[in-house]
Amino acid sequence: MSFAVLILAGGKSLRMGQDKTQLFGGIERLKQLAFHAGACEVVVLKSETEEESCADIWYDPPGSSGLHEAIIWALKQFDTPVCLLPSDAFLMDGATFKSWVVSAPRGGVPTDSNGHPQPLFSFIPMNWIAPQKAASMRELVASLPMIDTSDVKAFENFNTLADVLNGQRSLARLHGEDVLLQSMSILRGKDGVLPP
Repeated sequence: MSFAVLILAGGKSLRMGQDKTQLFGGIERLKQLAFHAGACEVVVLKSETEEESCADIWYDPPGSSGLHEAIIWALKQFDTPVCLLPSDAFLMDGATFKSWVVSAPRGGVPTDSNGHPQPLFSFIPMNWIAPQKAASMRELVASLPMIDTSDVKAFENFNTLADVLNGQRSLARLHGEDVLLQSMSILRGKDGVLPP
């Protein structure tokens, strides 16, 4: 099955206090993971226009009022199904990602370990019609089936430093102690102290 991956890297990481795209292998790790899973194309979607868009980096279109609108725009640029992958998919590994894509050929929204839907990991099938009045990501993908992946840790969110601290053991198992220490150093910032 041919599919594309849209890496979502547009947030400001305000709750984390540091740019999440620099942690745990960052965007490059996610690109490699996506291509290893069989993606025919991987594009990074950013909100801040730092430079002109290029083949693998796109910026939110002018006038979009949220991620859901940027994704609607981005989906129109592809001629394949698209799997969303947030930049804080710190626990996602290649085997799990490939299994997710294979398990949702008609599209779907996975759940985290608490059973909550994770729309930023949605698999969006070809010819899917976005709802006209969606005002959020959750509303945007509401017509896709929710797929229970609660037994898999890979779909967890990492929005805050507390999330990273709580997930240290799992993060170290996946990435190794060196990468964990490097990411914790980035989180500490220039002054060497973890933010509150």
